[in-house]
Amino acid sequence: LERAAATIEQLEDQARRASERLASAESDAGRGRENEQILQRTLMLAQKTADEAVSEAQARAKQMVEEAEARAYSLVSEAEATARRMAMAEQRRLEAEVLGLGARREALLSDIDNLERFESEYRTRLRRAIEADLASLDARQTVTTGPRPQLHEVDLPAAPPDESVGAPSTIAAPPPPPPPTSAPAPPTPAAAPVATETPERPAGGVVDREPGDNQREPEPSASSAAASTDSPPPPPPPPPPPSSVPPPPAADERRDDARPREQLFPEDPHEPAETEVLDDDAFFASLREAVRDDRPLGPSEHEEFDDEDDDTGRFGNVFKRRR
Repeated sequence: LERAAATIEQLEDQARRASERLASAESDAGRGRENEQILQRTLMLAQKTADEAVSEAQARAKQMVEEAEARAYSLVSEAEATARRMAMAEQRRLEAEVLGLGARREALLSDIDNLERFESEYRTRLRRAIEADLASLDARQTVTTGPRPQLHEVDLPAAPPDESVGAPSTIAAPPPPPPPTSAPAPPTPAAAPVATETPERPAGGVVDREPGDNQREPEPSASSAAASTDSPPPPPPPPPPPSSVPPPPAADERRDDARPREQLFPEDPHEPAETEVLDDDAFFASLREAVRDDRPLGPSEHEEFDDEDDDTGRFGNVFKRRR
């Protein structure tokens, strides 16, 4: 019985331990199922969160792309509109500038035509006036100046040997001047103006000087100087004798008594006299040559015109008459 009681107690003890192990195993299995459910729920939540994040990122990216495309399109459109406005403004400015330059060109061409017409008409009027004056001077009767006064032969005292080498003892009267080729016209005390009517002032600002203006006369040109050399220079007057009674002065000396002798009569007989002391023939020859000349009266387009310092003009001082 003791062995049976001991065996029963062992069996009961084993059965109790087995039931305890079974209960612990069942509790472990329940905890494992709970953990599995928790993990499954966590996985599902993470998957859902990831899907939402991806969807949100895709939507945000799509929105950013659309905004960037819209902004780029607006910038391109604005740049194109600005470029078109600038091109149109520049085109309008260039067209206005071209029109303004065209108008200025037309005005300048009109001024050129007016000046050329004015120059041609003025040249014609001046030529007619000078030809009329020349015709009237040619038709005027000549006035004789009278016979040349007789000169005295005066004996000079003997000079020292060192100073009287080659000196003549007497002064011979110079030979009479050769007869003039044409009848000289008497000098007019006051010359009439060449142009009969006062020309209008041209649009370009160039004013033609009249012969009566109070300005310095320009010096003779090459053509007038060549014309003045055709006539022979006047013969030099004899030197004044040392006598107490001087001979009467000649007409040229009475007329030009205020001028130096070297300026009136050059030492070289072949050197042409100055244009201020030209005789009547040389004066009229120079005047005719100036009338026939076709060169422009004013300065050319490549030359600067200075009205104050014009001493070497086209006509020079050829037209200066002796008073």
